[in-house]
Amino acid sequence: MDKITSDFMTLRVELTTYKDEKTAYNRLQEYDTLITEAKADWTYEEQLVYDSFYVSEEYNYLLNDKSKIKYIKDKLYTQAEKNEQFIQLHSSEELSSWIYTLTADCFSCYMYYSIVAGTVKYGTKLKKYYNTALEINPDSSTALTHLAQWYYWAPAIAGGSLNKSIELCEKALKEKKSSAEEFYALFYLSQFLFDKNQKEKAAVYLNKALEIEKDSEFIKNYIKINNDGYSFFTYNKNKSKLEGYYSE
Repeated sequence: MDKITSDFMTLRVELTTYKDEKTAYNRLQEYDTLITEAKADWTYEEQLVYDSFYVSEEYNYLLNDKSKIKYIKDKLYTQAEKNEQFIQLHSSEELSSWIYTLTADCFSCYMYYSIVAGTVKYGTKLKKYYNTALEINPDSSTALTHLAQWYYWAPAIAGGSLNKSIELCEKALKEKKSSAEEFYALFYLSQFLFDKNQKEKAAVYLNKALEIEKDSEFIKNYIKINNDGYSFFTYNKNKSKLEGYYSE
């Protein structure tokens, strides 16, 4: 499991170096083809973890393709359901923290397409899965980073807290086991700090992420976006209004 997840996290960072979504998506598909033979030796749980990683990453690169909305929406939901069935069938067994983290991720991405209904239906479920992942592996940097995002987006009445997001992401950075985990912990911590109006500190962390992958177009773009007064989160909230502004 460790090699599967580590290799895919490394791929995720590589994909941020491409300037356009189509090229990144083509590289994602190429990677999937290259490991076809290796998949034959994986357990079913390992396959579910990989497939969850893959469809969540597909979502990132197909999000702006209106012709792919039904495809990716259905694929995310189907994957999350398969994962849940596996979890329920093996509830008495010791499962990897990754299956819980990535099941939550699939539902989180799916929520984008049903924001109002999804917030009520899946919000509590996401937190439960991330917390279960951390019960299994309290030092999981990825689970900590993703739970931090849950606290950011959750309304205060449901427990949402920017301070909690920062606290979790600081721990994620401390517990990182790879440069890829460090890259994402640095990025999200920088954006939480930006929204906390600690913009100079945010810039330091964002530039540290760029030091890990100096060719990351993703990080370079968010340096520009931050300089224009938006965080990753506020930019995405207003993306339809700003569409095209950062695409040159």
